[in-house]
Amino acid sequence: MTTFWTRPGSTGPGSTTLDGYMARPFVDTERGVWLEGLDRAVAEEVEALCRVIAGCVTDASIMLTLFDRDRRLEVGRPIDEERSRLESERRRDLEQDGWAPDPNKSLGDQMVNRMDTLSRQAMRDVTRAKWEAGELPYFCAVRLPFLHARNFTISLAQLKRALAALAKIDTGPARKAIVEALDGLDRAIPALKEVRDSVEHVEDRRRGLGRDKKKLPAVPFDGTFIVGGANLQIGEALRGDRFGTTASDGSFVEVEVSDATLEAARAAAQAVFDALPWQKGARLCDPPF
Repeated sequence: MTTFWTRPGSTGPGSTTLDGYMARPFVDTERGVWLEGLDRAVAEEVEALCRVIAGCVTDASIMLTLFDRDRRLEVGRPIDEERSRLESERRRDLEQDGWAPDPNKSLGDQMVNRMDTLSRQAMRDVTRAKWEAGELPYFCAVRLPFLHARNFTISLAQLKRALAALAKIDTGPARKAIVEALDGLDRAIPALKEVRDSVEHVEDRRRGLGRDKKKLPAVPFDGTFIVGGANLQIGEALRGDRFGTTASDGSFVEVEVSDATLEAARAAAQAVFDALPWQKGARLCDPPF
């Protein structure tokens, strides 16, 4: 196994400066530069799919590193406190606008409306100031783990499709190992396709629609983390390192965003590279790290 060093932890969410201690694997492609024993056109197709497979594992490694980094950052409380302070100061400034109540309307209602308007304006001003200062507002920072989990899942789904495409090609004795690698990935991440499909078709799931635009069936939740009845649609949810959503059959499905999941993907990809008949020589493609 080949590894590259990534460094989760940073000066802030969204930072491109990483400092930490995590090493994660990518696929060892040091098998050769061309395939032998296959028709040249077939070999070129297989080599192209191998580049996709290796790239998907690398992408998933990056997404997992960023997921761990941004999930660990305790941004909620300190950023909330800072935001509250800044909004309070801005609201006090806005209160100096010489406002006078309308004597023909309820003073209580006017006061409530005024405070709501000032609070919303203060919030917008503080958010805008953070953007202009190059800082990521809190409501954006809390979305980062979701984005990384989603891209982690999509990378693995792309890997699975590439393996499935490769399994259909006659690669001689290697084909058996490729099919076994695909089956192993399915066993390790059984809900991968359903989670990916719902993420990619969020416009349907949020409206309670499954495949073919049909209404989702009434499937009660198992009470794992939500107490509720049937027909409750979950767009995206994170439970620790588990990324989940409502599936096309109305059930709730999850993918674990973890080193164990990444290793299952890497092992499947590595089995493919090890099984194919490479000519001896330079690696197929240099890893980007």
